[in-house]
Amino acid sequence: QFRKQCAFRQQESSLAAELGAVRELVAEKFLTEPSECLSCGAKQELLSTACLQGSRSKKNGRVGALYVRCRQWKCRHRMNILRFSAFAGLKWSPTELKQALDLYSSQPLFQRVQHFCDTLWSVEMIAGQTAQKHLSLKGNLEADATAIRKVYVSALHHESKQELYDSGLWRNIATDQKSALFSDGCHSWKAMLEKAGLADQVLYRSCRHYIGEFVRKVPMPKSLSNMAGTMAIDSCWKHMKRYIGGDLSNKVQKKINPRFLMFMWGWAYRHNLKGRQPIFVHKSLGKACGKYFSTYGG
Repeated sequence: QFRKQCAFRQQESSLAAELGAVRELVAEKFLTEPSECLSCGAKQELLSTACLQGSRSKKNGRVGALYVRCRQWKCRHRMNILRFSAFAGLKWSPTELKQALDLYSSQPLFQRVQHFCDTLWSVEMIAGQTAQKHLSLKGNLEADATAIRKVYVSALHHESKQELYDSGLWRNIATDQKSALFSDGCHSWKAMLEKAGLADQVLYRSCRHYIGEFVRKVPMPKSLSNMAGTMAIDSCWKHMKRYIGGDLSNKVQKKINPRFLMFMWGWAYRHNLKGRQPIFVHKSLGKACGKYFSTYGG
């Protein structure tokens, strides 16, 4: 009986160590937090059902695999915790996976791979900045904030006419045809168009987000949309946030985070490509790498 109690306590301590490794892997983005059954799709908290199972616990003192179970009575599906990661095929425990990743990240090879990835991201950033200089805007255009502000002086956070003018976005608007500019209620855009001499070529309309108005029907020529709103640009914001990720701060020491800008320009470069297939992206990125290395060296 004493031996059974000792074995049970050892298994409890092993389970606690494995759960601790799981939480660290989730925090480091190597593992997705198990919150959905992979069989029935039911949303639920699964870590509380974790248990160690398997014959490996009897060999060389190694713990068994960590499993979680669906709480739905009609399902009760059992899942290895590593199925919530890219390491599902490995016959490792979370502790062993964490130790392997820590060992790999401490090797010089990892540092070289990180440098290689940073170089590719820099290529995309420069390509995105270069593409914007030659970007021609025409037709139905939507406008939003052009900067991350340091001080909020009002509840509306609207930019001034001079701030919008200094952003230089108006230089990309084509003047060979009529266009429409829709905003979310910041009327400084209309004043900016007048200052830039574009009031005749660009018709300004807006809806007012601050009163809950997100789309509004307005009189417009047939060649332009008669629905004022910023739904398309809001959708772009959503995709860009997903690309950048929520764990990257947009400011460091009260200044814009340079990595935030790097990922933002990289997303803009990929978003504005004419083709979205991987082979087209790789071909375009290859050309951008050629220009980068011819300018900055290998």
